[in-house]
Amino acid sequence: MRCTGGRTTMLIVRQFPDADSPVHGPDEAAGARPGSAQETTVICARARYARCPPQKHNLCINAIRGGAIHFVVGNRRISVDDDTYLIFNEGRTFSALLREPHEAEGLIIFYAPGALAEVLSALNVAPERLLDGAEPPPDPWQFTESLRWHDTLVSPLLNAIRANVSAGDSDADPAWLETHCLLLLESAVVAEQQLRGAAVRIASLRSSTRDELYRRVNWAADFIQSNYGRPLSLQEVADAARLSKYHLVRSFRQMHGVTPHTLLLEKRVRVARRLIETTDFDLNEIAERSGFGTRWSMFRQLRRRFGVSGRELRGRDDTTIL
Repeated sequence: MRCTGGRTTMLIVRQFPDADSPVHGPDEAAGARPGSAQETTVICARARYARCPPQKHNLCINAIRGGAIHFVVGNRRISVDDDTYLIFNEGRTFSALLREPHEAEGLIIFYAPGALAEVLSALNVAPERLLDGAEPPPDPWQFTESLRWHDTLVSPLLNAIRANVSAGDSDADPAWLETHCLLLLESAVVAEQQLRGAAVRIASLRSSTRDELYRRVNWAADFIQSNYGRPLSLQEVADAARLSKYHLVRSFRQMHGVTPHTLLLEKRVRVARRLIETTDFDLNEIAERSGFGTRWSMFRQLRRRFGVSGRELRGRDDTTIL
């Protein structure tokens, strides 16, 4: 559905595009695919299965609730779940797969070409020049394409947009939606600037070396958060980052303040807690899904992290959980 109000045009999609539909080439109508449209497109849909073959897309922000979307970009596999969101830059080619036993709700916002430049110009121009029309063009700028924990800056806007679109056609306000999509992009830029501050903590003599280490440490963090459900060795994580184990641990701790193993445990306890609180999965199955293997190991880590038992998390009178 297209919402049009004055000069505001938004494309709202409440079903995932059919993966078996032919991919439109550059000689066909612009905007035939949501990921290549000339207008900002919001996809908010529920499904158990959806697939997007490898395609070049506009700048997009991806989130999901109640499942995971698995992206393949280049040689990397990145999984977005309830804990995280992910941004891809303009022109990035990737594929995506959603496959869950129960319906999950995905939210993908594709931005029209030029939206990021508009936001960057507004952020970079001095207040006294806002009215004279002499805005300087922004420098080339891109997001770091790695998983980000949900936060207090970007995530509330993602949730507000999701709620507005999920409410239905009668409540779709194109001006509100366009405004909040721009505010979301602005918040993402600010969050990116804060994220890049972490790179400064990596000890390196040259900025180019520091930037490359920053990129590879992010590869390691993404690998952990996308593969936490199975046993992971430090060597596997180091291989994903193309670093030695020593340099990975050193740079990872400088950037994140924790070791790769600590991040792995944090991801697992978050997943375990969410599954205990929101599903009826058997506790042994939850331990398996979250990567702990046994429920006793899972309960030990949950109590250490949250100070509560499995019974308290699930809210059931089941003394066998203790």
